[in-house]
Amino acid sequence: MRHWSLASLALLVGCTDGEATTDSADLNAAAKRAERDIAGYAAARPGASKLAAFDMPPTVSARYRCGAATMTVEFDNVAQNARVWLDRGKAMTLRQQPAASGIHYAAGGYSLRGSGREAVFDGPGRRGVDCHVIP
Repeated sequence: MRHWSLASLALLVGCTDGEATTDSADLNAAAKRAERDIAGYAAARPGASKLAAFDMPPTVSARYRCGAATMTVEFDNVAQNARVWLDRGKAMTLRQQPAASGIHYAAGGYSLRGSGREAVFDGPGRRGVDCHVIP
């Protein structure tokens, strides 16, 4: 919830009629209004989860070509992780990490970063392999 509140706060501050303020009391009030608005939107949709309130599916799958290899990734927006299956049968779960933009998942020496249809996969024996989504 906090992640979306900060994004909403940025929108609220950017859309003011006058000059944006940096007064902490004003920013805190704007954050509280944003949280209330988000909660109200979710409540207006009976049975909707937090993700459904933003039209985000619980999971998204993608298949990547990484050099000569392929991998399948299931991004779990609820659990905030990504399950990765490499073409040779190895599977792993990577935890979502903070990212300025795009995606970043990591665990156990493996890392998946990307944006749009492009990604970079790192792991033991696979450093900085460029990947792209395939049908």
